[in-house]
Order: sequence, then structure tokens, then C-alpha cells
Amino acid sequence: MSRPEHTAAAERFYSKGEAARYDDSARMQATQRSLADRALQLLDLPPRIPQLLLDAGCGTGYSGRPLEKAGHSWIGTDISMNMLHNAVASSSGRRSGKAKVVSGDLGAGFAFRGDLFDGCISISAVQWLCHATRPEHDPPRRVRKFFLALREVLCGGARAILQLYPEQPAHMKMLRDAALAAGFGGGLVVDYPWSERSKKLFLVLIKGKGKGVPQPRADKLFGKVAQPLRRHYNGQGVAQPSDYLPLSDKHFLAMFEALWQAHVAFGGWKKKPKKKRKREEEAAAPPPSHGAMAKPKKMKKEKAVIPNTGRWESTLAARLLGGP
Repeated sequence: MSRPEHTAAAERFYSKGEAARYDDSARMQATQRSLADRALQLLDLPPRIPQLLLDAGCGTGYSGRPLEKAGHSWIGTDISMNMLHNAVASSSGRRSGKAKVVSGDLGAGFAFRGDLFDGCISISAVQWLCHATRPEHDPPRRVRKFFLALREVLCGGARAILQLYPEQPAHMKMLRDAALAAGFGGGLVVDYPWSERSKKLFLVLIKGKGKGVPQPRADKLFGKVAQPLRRHYNGQGVAQPSDYLPLSDKHFLAMFEALWQAHVAFGGWKKKPKKKRKREEEAAAPPPSHGAMAKPKKMKKEKAVIPNTGRWESTLAARLLGGP
């Protein structure tokens, strides 16, 4: 199945019908809200103090519900008018009122005044900037524009949690370089680092109150919340500890590529041979000779349990996480 970014530009891909299917999907709803709940933990906002948050690429507003539940206000932006219409329609009648959303392209910046938001989340949206979905698109330029504009609208000391699905390590390098150039500090939190299918990547950023953020301070702040709570991911938690890669580490790309390839390699279980039908066995058996004694029935042997021979791959990431 091809990625949506390869199909069409976001505003064309999310047609009226596609936006309706997205909004009606119970699986998508559970996934997006679970990811938003995890992003909210990584924001680490002060308890019982309402904040104004930005949801960049809000879609139909799934990721805004955990923010409302925690007592915060939010404003969402998205390039697809069809997705925004569904966000407003689905929020009507809620105690918090209709969703406050604005149409806008993440690669063109934000139409907000500076130092407005106390934090930002983005769920499954930023990877679109790494693809040229229009002839005039220049991905590196659009990514730089996004991070510069994001830093402009955040208050000093505010965090941005960007959950994304980069297609290749080169895209992660593009995002990392642009974030550092814009003056952000932070790193990359990787949930399910050993799962080939379940990896979740969160680019965790913080805006300093001056020109930049010392990396040790950013590492200390995000290190406290890097491990997800049990309530995240539908109450399942994670099987292995999450990993944190500092953005300014000179080995960042090498560590990321190792994590990109790493997964648990389970050993081969022997396939059970197909049972022959009784008729086929009778037809293949030689006819019994006269006077021959009937052979005693063979006792069924107990099947030996084949142990799993899986082991952690010996990669750089494995050594970083303490694997053998």
C-alpha cells in the first residue's frame, strides 16, 4: 500500500469522501487519540493550569479531544478544508464548544502573532513537508519555514511534540537540521524501538527564552517524561523502554539509522506437515497379506516444544539500550 504522500497533495487526497471515512473510522480515532495523549505527556504542562495549545495538522480534530479533557484550549490548523469541516461538525454540542480551526499550509508558516501558544502538538502530519506534492514545492525550504514559524508563535520555554512517520532516514535528517537551525533544543523519543511495525517517533522540541536551548537542559527535561505511562497506547504501555536521541549528538544519524533497521528477529518455528486424508492413506497402504499379524498401533509421540531462538540484533541501538 503506497503512502498518502505519494498519492496526491494533502488537500486533494483528503476529499470529502476520504475525510468522511477518516472521521468514521473507530480504529483511526483510537490511534490518533492515543498518540495525542502520549504527546500531552511529553509536553509536561503544569497541572491544573489551563494552557492555549496549537494542533498543527489537526485533521478532523481527534487529537484535540485529549487536550480538552485535560482542561486546555486549542486551535487547530490543516490544509484540507474537508477535514476541518468534519472537525467543526463533530465538535458541535460539546461542552467546550465548536472546534477552533484555521485553514493553512504548514510549509507556508502560521497566521498567528508571536509568543501566542504555550505548547504545540502535531500528530501524523509533519512528514508531508518532506515530499514535493506540487511542482513548486521545495521540501528543505518548506521544512525550514515550518520550524522558524513554529518557534515564532511559541512562548519562551514552550515545547512542541511532533509525532511523525518519516519515510527514510534522509527525511529525519532534514527535519533535525531545520529544527536545530531554527534554535530549538530537544531530541527524538522512539516508542517501541524494537518493533518493526509499531515504532512511534516523537520529535520533542523546546524553545529557549533566549537565542537557544542548552542541550543538557533539554535532555534533562525530556528525560523525565521519555517513558510512556501505562495508560498510553490503549492501556497496553510498551514492552520495551523507549529511547531518546539528543538532536545535537554528533552520532544522532548513526543511532537513528540503527534504530530504523532494528527489530526483534524471532527464530523459525517448524511448520506442521499437512495431514493426509484418511482415504489417501488407505489407498497408498499395501494390501495386508494372509496370515500376517496386524501391526500394533503406534503410540502418538508428544510433540516437542521448539524453543524460540529469537534474540536482540547486535546493533548500535541495541548496545545503547542495554541489549546483549
